[in-house]
Amino acid sequence: MAKFKIKDGVAIIPEKTTEIGTEAFKNSRTLVEATIPSAVTTIEASAFEGCKKLKSITIVGAVTKIGANAFAGCEMLESIVMPDSITEIEENAFNGCCKLTSITLPASLTKIGAAAFSDCNKIEEVTIPASVTEIGAKAFAITAWSSRLTKVVLPDGLTTIGDEAFDSCRALAEIAIPATVTSIGKSAFGSCYALKCITIPDGVTSIEYGAFQYSGLESITIPDSVTSIGDSAFQNTSITSITIPDSVVKIGQRVFEDCKKLESVTIGKGVREFDYTLFNYLNTNLKSIVVAEGNEVFDSREDCNAIIETATDTLVHGCKSTVIPSSVKEIGEHAFLAGCPRNLVIPAGVTKIGPGAFDSCSELESISLPEGITKVAYGTFFECTGIESITLPSTVTSIEHIAFRGCRSLRSIVVPEGVTSIGDFAFYVCESLTSVTILGDVTAIPANFFAGYDKLTTVVLPETVTEIGASAFDGCASLKEITIPESITNIPAYAFANCESLERATIGTSLEGYIEEMCQELKSAENAGGGI
Repeated sequence: MAKFKIKDGVAIIPEKTTEIGTEAFKNSRTLVEATIPSAVTTIEASAFEGCKKLKSITIVGAVTKIGANAFAGCEMLESIVMPDSITEIEENAFNGCCKLTSITLPASLTKIGAAAFSDCNKIEEVTIPASVTEIGAKAFAITAWSSRLTKVVLPDGLTTIGDEAFDSCRALAEIAIPATVTSIGKSAFGSCYALKCITIPDGVTSIEYGAFQYSGLESITIPDSVTSIGDSAFQNTSITSITIPDSVVKIGQRVFEDCKKLESVTIGKGVREFDYTLFNYLNTNLKSIVVAEGNEVFDSREDCNAIIETATDTLVHGCKSTVIPSSVKEIGEHAFLAGCPRNLVIPAGVTKIGPGAFDSCSELESISLPEGITKVAYGTFFECTGIESITLPSTVTSIEHIAFRGCRSLRSIVVPEGVTSIGDFAFYVCESLTSVTILGDVTAIPANFFAGYDKLTTVVLPETVTEIGASAFDGCASLKEITIPESITNIPAYAFANCESLERATIGTSLEGYIEEMCQELKSAENAGGGI
């Protein structure tokens, strides 16, 4: 490996030099300027890496390759002149050259390696030469907050845009993808906030994971060549409507998650598979869901503004304009993550509602569950903050874990006679509850079940209850009276602690052995401001 001298900040490289070897000037503390002689054909890996004072490079002559990390971390590099002989810029070649304001890529260039210009956040425009067929992963990606890249010209003949190629190029407002492109990589244009519109060419067969996630995209045209759309492809964009072409067979997870402006979606007749997270948390702006006629798996019968699985009559996705057809038999898992009507009517034929079906439907004010429903599943009404009351049918036998968690406006609940189990935290953070009546064959009130419900004034427990969990009613400051069923043989510590208004507790004879302990707790409550 040749060794070179540095004089007054300038690299002294003999004219007959044919190669700048690996790490030749790596981490030099004094190098400011360098001219590469005409005889040099290769600048090897890490040749100038970490030369933090290097400001300018002139490459003269026959260099064909700039090696991996050749100028990586040259934080002061402002300009570089490249000859037309260069055919390859390898991975990380200029990574972190954060003061490089412009770059002219030679017409001879055929390959831009992975992260070649990553974090060159002051470059404003780039024209990719016609000879380049592939842009490597993270080629122009930015990890710093600021990016000045506003325009990229891609050549005809380009076939591949690598994973994260332009990720976080926040100022990129204009880019035309040539018709020759067949592959757009994962997160290729992710977090390109200024990018409003893009047309995908006919040769592309898949839109990969996160391809446009967190971009400023408002509209997009998807060609009939696309057969799959990857996870999070359009997540958190500003698109207002989208048509999935008939060619698409599979749509991934969270594709439209947090697309707050999305109002209409048309699902092509070729779609056979998608995830329940498709419309995650749209903040109820979605008004129209249409499945194209001819789809053999899904339909939107009776203009219902929903996606229904034809074979099972299961509503799998609804929105704020959904009217559930009478033919529907089931409501699927997380079916209304895209939003829900304020007042939703569930047809009498529905016998099953899946877990999280109305998860986070904050605008839902009233709903009636039909007879035939046997279970209020896990998280069915999770964070339905607008619901004030709900009537459960007599056919319900179980209320599962966090079924009504976060229903902050719910004022009262009557648990039907057929209910035998209530899951943990079923009514957690239902802070407006004033009345709870349990008529069913419930045997246990879980620990902390009503803890902190300071508006709760009335609780009716069934005779079937044999167990009350620790701190079950702790902090129910408005509770004035409680009757403990005869079936209870033990009241644990803090079951009624801090019930400041508790005036009367009726206790069965089975609790005689625990009366003293209960009295101590009631005295504690009295000292806190209540009475016995």
